[in-house]
Amino acid sequence: MRGRPWEERSEDLNTEAGAVFVRQGKGGKDRYAPADVGTLSLCRCYAAGAGLSGHEPLVSASVRTVQRHMADAFLAADITWGPTCHTLRHTCATWQLDKGIPIEAVRENLGHEDIAITQIYLHLAIRQRARTYRDCSGFGI
Repeated sequence: MRGRPWEERSEDLNTEAGAVFVRQGKGGKDRYAPADVGTLSLCRCYAAGAGLSGHEPLVSASVRTVQRHMADAFLAADITWGPTCHTLRHTCATWQLDKGIPIEAVRENLGHEDIAITQIYLHLAIRQRARTYRDCSGFGI
């Protein structure tokens, strides 16, 4: 639901598992999503420095506020083509597939129930790899 507050708490960070518990993510689903140890460590340091308990939110914002901050950051970086949170989601999924992460794991990471939805990202990854191969080959065919 648009406008719903987005909230992550330090208790949601699981460094040992390399995951973060996402509350009410895409499709209103709760799930664990993978996160690298560096990001999890930065979040824990931030929480400790701010004196936050595990139940207090690290981040609490409406979807619109997150979108506005992203737009401001992209403009500051002179990125004008209008990326969105969903664009970043597609980018992450395609990157995972390009790195050889099995499509079933990507499906779980994205919270898709139907593998057919995740396969859309696979086709994007194959097209990107083909384009890269074509651009890098000396044949140009």
